This record gives sequence, C-alpha cells and structure tokens, in this order.
Amino acid sequence: MSMVGDDTMIHIVFGIAAHGGAATDVAWSARRTRGDLLIGSGVIPTIAADTESGELMVMDHAPVDGDQYIVRVVPLPGDPQPANDVAEITAVLPPETPPPSTVPVGPDQVDLLYNDVHWHGMYYWRDLLFHFYVSARNPNAITVTGARFAISMDGVVVYRGDVPTLPAPTTERPYPRIEVKVTDAQLFGDTNPLRPLRPEPGRHDWEILIEVDPAATYTEADPTSNIHRLPIIAPPIRTWPSQPGALPDLRLADPHIHHYVTSRSLRLHFQATNYHDQTTIPNTRWRIVREDGAVMREGVFGPIAPRALKEMAVSWPYEPLGEVEYRLIYDADGVVDEADESNNQATFIIDTTPTAPG
Repeated sequence: MSMVGDDTMIHIVFGIAAHGGAATDVAWSARRTRGDLLIGSGVIPTIAADTESGELMVMDHAPVDGDQYIVRVVPLPGDPQPANDVAEITAVLPPETPPPSTVPVGPDQVDLLYNDVHWHGMYYWRDLLFHFYVSARNPNAITVTGARFAISMDGVVVYRGDVPTLPAPTTERPYPRIEVKVTDAQLFGDTNPLRPLRPEPGRHDWEILIEVDPAATYTEADPTSNIHRLPIIAPPIRTWPSQPGALPDLRLADPHIHHYVTSRSLRLHFQATNYHDQTTIPNTRWRIVREDGAVMREGVFGPIAPRALKEMAVSWPYEPLGEVEYRLIYDADGVVDEADESNNQATFIIDTTPTAPG
C-alpha cells in the first residue's frame, strides 16, 4: 500500500491478493480515522488463486498531516489469517514551500501566484469547471484582500470574480493558499453579465488573470505570474444510449490534469466506468502519450464491475517550457470488446510558458 499527494488531495493505492485459492465477492473499505470518514469501498467479483486484484485507489480531498487511514477487507469464511485483512497508513504531507521565483518582493508588496490550476468537464457533456489555488510569496505578512480574477476565452473576458481573502503567513502555515472554483452554471448562466456562448467544438484558448484592486494597501511584485493559460479542446456534443447494449462500454469520466507549480509536476486524474449490467471489465492497460509519441506513463487498471466506477491518478515532471499535448488512452491495447470504442481517449494541452508558470 502506498500514498501520494499533498494537502489538497491524497491518493492511497493498494491491492488485494488471494493466496491458496480463488476468492469471490471480496468486499473492502477504506476509512480516515479522523472523523471516522468512509473514503472508499467496493466489492471485487473474483480474484483468481495466487493472484492480485489489480490496483485499487481511494482519495481524500481534505487531508492533514498525520491523518491515519485503515483499509479493511471483510474476511471470507475459512480465512486462516484474518489479521492480514487490515492495513494502516499515515499521511506524511510535504511542507508548504515558497513557489519558485527570482523576482524580489519589496516593502508593502506580495507576489500572488497560482498553484494546482486545472479544469474539469469539457469531455462528454462539456460541463466546464475551473478549479485553482492562489498562494503568495509574502515576506511582509500582509493579509491579501481586494484581489479579483478575470477569465477570458479566445481573448474576450467572459467572467469576473473575487479572490477570497488570503491570510497572512504564520509559523504553522508559512505559505497559505486559498481555493477558487468557477462552475459551468456561473460561466454560462443568466447571472453572469459577461456570459459567453458555449464554445464550438475545437481548440479554445482560455486564460485566468488575477487583478489587484488599485485601492489595495499592497502592490504586486511580479504581475507576469498572475496569468495562467489553459488551452482546451472542446469535443463535439454527443448523445449516449439510455440503457446498456449487448456489449460493455468502457467510458472515461472527467479526465483532467492538475498543474502544480511548487512541485513542478503534472498529475493526471481520471475515472472510468463500466456501462453494462452483467459483464465485468478485466484489468486493462492505460497509457499517457506525449505529442511526439513518447509514452510518459502507463499501467494496468481494473477490474471494473458492472455499472461501477474506478479512479486513477498518476504524476510526472514538467516538460520544457512551451505548449505540450498529451493524450490519455484507456484500453490502449484494444483488448476489450466494447459497444463504443470512440470514448476511451482524451487530449490535453499544457502550457508552461513563463507567463503561465503555475
């Protein structure tokens, strides 16, 4: 069992083995002891004798350092070693570190920066959501208020909102950060005076810009770090069968890439569902391919029971500065006979130019 992540989200990865004989209907659960919170559970239909279940993953979106997690398998009748059916792991989160920058911060200045900028949706139903965190290099211990942000699409501002108050650093939290979300309804709903038309299929260049109130009691040390570009490829609008067909359909759900500035890394997070009432999809290979054909990461994921959903997250370092396109391919070897083979891939463009550093 292993754990990766930070104080915004952690992933616990584990597997279940059947030694000495096959196991059926293997039920498992994962809980965080703080608050006795159930963070995941499931039933594995079958594990062949002397094999493992394949990779399982659970997530906690509000961890703190030192949290304890317990993964438990419900003992099967005749299990000679039930003590092996429980495993514990403790969260050791990385300390908050200053975002990298060579620009000095003068008196009465802060340097607002992004961390973990990403978007959800815009894959099947195109329900777009922007999700990002704002932090700062703040040696003057200023409580940051009066900041706003603007979202533009293809050069036109389509939304404005307020950045929540960013508290001054403390000994316990030397580099605090705050969370911002903008939902599909906020962008395209009637309450947005700048409401745009929904984007046509194809590439659109979105940009998030932090704007500092001129009346604020501080100034921005490095305005170039207040911009983040998010090229997004909008897919065609599709319709789906209301009931499963004769064959299963393996579907990607909400694939998105977290873009971290402090750790200089990317993390792909996706889900997969098995749209069928009877057939279990076995362990299936996934692959992340860069635009030049290089395989960045790959692995095996599954099994997925009928109507079930599983999650996966995988990280890799920043690429050289510039735009880089990645493609997630699920069932990369084409071994699953499906009702629809066209919904197993997603394309992402990551921009790491100097004006999009986070």
